[in-house]
Amino acid sequence: MLDGEAVVLGVDGSFDFNALHSGKHDEEVQLCAFDVLAIDGDDLRRLPLSMRKTNLARLLRSRPIDGRRSTAGIL
Repeated sequence: MLDGEAVVLGVDGSFDFNALHSGKHDEEVQLCAFDVLAIDGDDLRRLPLSMRKTNLARLLRSRPIDGRRSTAGIL
């Protein structure tokens, strides 16, 4: 289970909340994950945030998303 924010990136790379809420750019919505709360049924919430971020980075590197690998950084 990931914790994150759905975003649409503007032309300058910043978050475009108007585009996100308009619904006109749904195919451009991305998830910016910043925490992992559980993996394969294991509750990670009691681990320090630094360990959860390490687990998140490992998870994003190892699993394809829609046939692609995640290239996003960890916030």
